[in-house]
Amino acid sequence: KNILYFYVRVMKKVPRMPFKGNPFRLRAYRCAPLFRKSTKYTSLEKEDLRLAKQSFLELDDQHTLKHHAFQQSQWEALNEKYGFFPSSGKLYPSPSGFFDYGPITTLIKNALKDTLKSEFIIRDQMMEIESSIVTNNHVLEASGHAHRFNDYLIEDSQTKVSYRFDHVIEHHLEKLLAQKSVKDKETLLSDLSSVPNLDIEGLMTLLNKYNIQSNDGHPLVNPRPFNLMFQIPVGPSGNQHAFLRPETAQGIFTNFQHLYASNHSKMPFVAAQFGKAFRNEIAPKHGILRTREFDMFEIEHFYVHEEAPRLSSSDRLITCRVLSATSQRDGLQASSLTIQQLFDQKIITNPIVAYYMARFQTFC
Repeated sequence: KNILYFYVRVMKKVPRMPFKGNPFRLRAYRCAPLFRKSTKYTSLEKEDLRLAKQSFLELDDQHTLKHHAFQQSQWEALNEKYGFFPSSGKLYPSPSGFFDYGPITTLIKNALKDTLKSEFIIRDQMMEIESSIVTNNHVLEASGHAHRFNDYLIEDSQTKVSYRFDHVIEHHLEKLLAQKSVKDKETLLSDLSSVPNLDIEGLMTLLNKYNIQSNDGHPLVNPRPFNLMFQIPVGPSGNQHAFLRPETAQGIFTNFQHLYASNHSKMPFVAAQFGKAFRNEIAPKHGILRTREFDMFEIEHFYVHEEAPRLSSSDRLITCRVLSATSQRDGLQASSLTIQQLFDQKIITNPIVAYYMARFQTFC
């Protein structure tokens, strides 16, 4: 429902076209009375709009988020019908984790991008750049991505099917916690919360501790790192290697000298970039929440310590939902804390981090 409401706001920016030739505008006009009080319509259109408003009010009463949980199957059926995020190349056998934007979601994406640009780039006088998607392998070696941007794989000793190592352990521990007769629940919770931070040796320790096997009941063997970047050959010989960028920050860092010169060789300054990023996920899942191609918006704030922006008293009272490292380790839930409390408890110590947490919380 919220997606549709936002869609209606977006559609108000679309140039006027006849209803017959623009079904999307017709849908937007039918919903428009919820958002604007006075508009000029014919008597027939007014009656149509009145009925549409009544239908939406009934929808509010019958299908509120308070009483009805999100239904993944219903969302997938709507997506299949209207193509909000259709799988890319779905007419042919295609790899998972790639999605296209349909007419509605393209409008929403562009509107969100324009809003972010107005709220952050223009308001904070940031310098926006657009760097290449293909990144030199030397850049990613210097940043550490070429050697450390990894997830861990492990495979079934019989079928040779590979699994993401940490997901296998998390799934097994969650099954144990769901059992009514579980013993030593605190230890299980502690081990579960530690999984994302473990290296391959730590994961092997838990695998042996809980005697975890594959879905087919076979031993799991051959743990190994798997780099999440897409490597591509460059040039006809293919001897030059590059990667599709895993994030947009590298383009800002490699252009630091030019950005510094563009700011008249003065600090501080802020640079931002919208763009595509790519990660060769082992197991893309949850629809568009974990994909191999996605859009990013990144901000890099360059400053010396004395020139950090100061938080106003109102910013310090802004409340954020925070899942601290300590809470993650202890298996606790996220808590609501003000920016000042985050400083007092030393959950954050950098004023730049606090500034943007307050800015984005206000934006959202």
